[in-house]
Amino acid sequence: MTRTRSATLTTPDGTHLAHRAHHPAGDPAATFLLLHGLAGHQGEWDALAARLAADGHRVVTYDA
Repeated sequence: MTRTRSATLTTPDGTHLAHRAHHPAGDPAATFLLLHGLAGHQGEWDALAARLAADGHRVVTYDA
């Protein structure tokens, strides 16, 4: 079973970045960082992130 955690990261200059980490059931085989395009959002990657996590990969997305 995979799990997803959403949080906000604050950069040194005070910028807040919403991010989501999708974790596989065991140790991840690899980590993927998925970036959206202009005017996009991290939710566009939910389906792909779920498939990658189910295949044993950690996936991180964020809203730019």
